[in-house]
Amino acid sequence: TATQTPPDLAGMLALAVLATVAAGAVEVQPRPGWQEPLCLFVAVGMDAGTRKSSVFAAMTRPVADFERDQAAVALPGITETAVMRRIADTAAATAEAAAGKAPASQQEEARAEAIARAAEAASLVVPPVPRWLVDDATPEALAGLLATYGRIALLSPEGDVFDQMAGRYNQAAGPNLGVYLKGHAGDLLKVDRRGRPPEYVERPCLTIGLAVQPEVLRGLASRPGFGGRGLLARFLYSLPHSLVGRRQVGAPSVPQPVVDRYALELHTLAASLNAPAGEDGPAVLTLDHEAGELLLGFERELEPRLAAGSG
Repeated sequence: TATQTPPDLAGMLALAVLATVAAGAVEVQPRPGWQEPLCLFVAVGMDAGTRKSSVFAAMTRPVADFERDQAAVALPGITETAVMRRIADTAAATAEAAAGKAPASQQEEARAEAIARAAEAASLVVPPVPRWLVDDATPEALAGLLATYGRIALLSPEGDVFDQMAGRYNQAAGPNLGVYLKGHAGDLLKVDRRGRPPEYVERPCLTIGLAVQPEVLRGLASRPGFGGRGLLARFLYSLPHSLVGRRQVGAPSVPQPVVDRYALELHTLAASLNAPAGEDGPAVLTLDHEAGELLLGFERELEPRLAAGSG
């Protein structure tokens, strides 16, 4: 009402925001043998001038605020660990140099000291600054973020991500879709970077939430590889009718208690799901009988529409 936009816009972005804080910590099991991560790919198509950016900012701001607050809380501990690591690295380097110059009678003791100092330094792992969101990132950067955090959300009021997928900065190589496909499905992701050992992300969780112009979505089918590799089928699309020309002038703003409650509920949920997954993996939600029947009804309705040539 406040922005005079279709409810689809805020509703779809709400799903993306919920996936941002829940993916990686929780998975859903519709029935035995079928388990899915909670990350979502969401794309809402609305023309320019429809106030989609205002709705996008209102829906995503609490997550950005939570990310900033978590980073501020973690920064002193990160700084302390980083200083301790540098001190330990210096001590390890000094011990290694001393071992190289030690007389033969002291070689064994000096080597043991150097190894101990190196092990001590290696045990001091500097944690990354907490991160949930990204706006503009190459596929390679996304892979690195998933390797660091396990989950990340790309939320943007623009469609630049599709150019990144298509290989904006490496046209010769063509589309680079692997990180998006694996990040949506939760498939094992292997990250190899020069000068660093390989990293394995067992359950990568990538969420994408976009509010773009409809022509951006219409042009996706013609992009090489987007349809054939299943990327387009991973998105939840919404193309609501614009209210431009029929909007209420001077509509009332969102009541402040509603704004505050939305932020509080989202922060509470994010905090409760902030802990990394345990040794047994993410928590698993199972559907009760009624929910399972609803899902079966949806599957029966959808399946005929998937038939090649006639769906």
